[in-house]
Amino acid sequence: MPLDELTKKRRTRAAHRGSATKIGTKSKECLVNASETPKTDKNVMKQLRDTLSEKLEALKLLDNEIVEVLSNSEAEDAEQLLEKEIQETDDTRAELQKIILDVNDALFEALPSLPQGQSTPSNLSMNATPKQTVRAKLPKLEV
Repeated sequence: MPLDELTKKRRTRAAHRGSATKIGTKSKECLVNASETPKTDKNVMKQLRDTLSEKLEALKLLDNEIVEVLSNSEAEDAEQLLEKEIQETDDTRAELQKIILDVNDALFEALPSLPQGQSTPSNLSMNATPKQTVRAKLPKLEV
């Protein structure tokens, strides 16, 4: 039974890895072509980055399930299989994280630079007083 479960999880992970590889390839192409069409590629890169992040999370879950099944296995070569799985997992995660970081860097570089006195919207919200109370006068209701 555990072997069938392991095989199913590996197949599912392989499908997710294949999809993540295709998305990673598209991301790399967008990074190369980013200077030609910055506005379009910026939106596409955001979408690809988010999709890659989702794939990375799905792969993490599947990898953890596979490692758990192998950890509970009583096969003679379970330790070697476990070591191999963990190494493959680490390599795949590192590759996907590198692509995500490259896309983030490209998106950060594509941001227009603001004059020194101006803050970004995120800085404005962090500098706002958190306990500011606004009172509005409402009309009296007649029943």
